Amino acid sequence: MIIKNAKAGDGQIDEIYKFKLWDKTRALEALAKHFGLLTQRLEMSGWDKLAAQLNHARTVGPTASSQRQ
Repeated sequence: MIIKNAKAGDGQIDEIYKFKLWDKTRALEALAKHFGLLTQRLEMSGWDKLAAQLNHARTVGPTASSQRQ
């Protein structure tokens, strides 16, 4: 609470209350994430190429460099 003379020279002291408001949407979003009500989705690309390379490696079998060991 801040007490000051709002109107200079009238001799009356006014009480002025200052308070801060928070972003309620952001707070609710953080609360929902905390309780697991919201989930974030992460999209990744390139998995098709990796899967094709792995399948090709499985069908070809061990390479000559791995047989030397």
